[in-house]
Amino acid sequence: MGRHSMFPSAPNFRDLGGLRTEDGRKVRHGVLYRSEAPSVFDPEDLNRLGTLGIRLVCDLRNPAEIAEDDPVVEGTRRITIPVLPEVRTGGPDLIRELISDHTGGLARANMIRSYSTMPAVFEPYFAGLITEILDGNLPMLVHCTGGKDRSGFVVALLLAAVGVEFDAIVADYELSRKAMDRNAIRRLLVGPTGRSGLAENTEISDEVLDAMTVDRAYLKAVFEAAADRHGSLEQYIEVAGQLDADRRSRLRDALLE
Repeated sequence: MGRHSMFPSAPNFRDLGGLRTEDGRKVRHGVLYRSEAPSVFDPEDLNRLGTLGIRLVCDLRNPAEIAEDDPVVEGTRRITIPVLPEVRTGGPDLIRELISDHTGGLARANMIRSYSTMPAVFEPYFAGLITEILDGNLPMLVHCTGGKDRSGFVVALLLAAVGVEFDAIVADYELSRKAMDRNAIRRLLVGPTGRSGLAENTEISDEVLDAMTVDRAYLKAVFEAAADRHGSLEQYIEVAGQLDADRRSRLRDALLE
């Protein structure tokens, strides 16, 4: 399985396997996946997803975003971990406001604000997520709605915690720009599957759509916000993840070859 999706209906799905650490190890293939929400998968792809042996699904959406009929990946247990405050998860009023600025300036500023809130919201849950991994609940799928922002942050933290090279972390994050093109971003926002309640033919400028995809500046903002909480990104990972030497070593052995 390569660094691109094996599921036509879920282009942002990928296996994190193969990413190199600073000391020459690699993330194991088939243990850590990231994706958009399972509701995006068509029935055939959802069935194929169930053949990967995934044991734990880490859903980063807030409860209000999860539909009662949300599909369940066969054979998995799902945990929900909020990464954004409820008010920042893209409600209709906020989306209408953001797309009203055709320059994309409001959308970009909102993305940076949203990313900057993630470390504080996620901090109480980070150690528990690591414990799930140490308890053998792998393979694991991490997802949010589009699989780019909240998933990008949490996956980046896990990769950093096991020593994956920073450039490799950024490169993985930026793969979502190709997977989530303007049309995909539009589908997240408007139409029958969108979150705004706006009609499918609602005008959204290319500048707004571009601002709502991934950007290295957003990843920089979230890392800086994490560092501000504990002095450095590494200290955030160590404190929030309760990563003493033993837990760090066990986490590396669980995720790396």
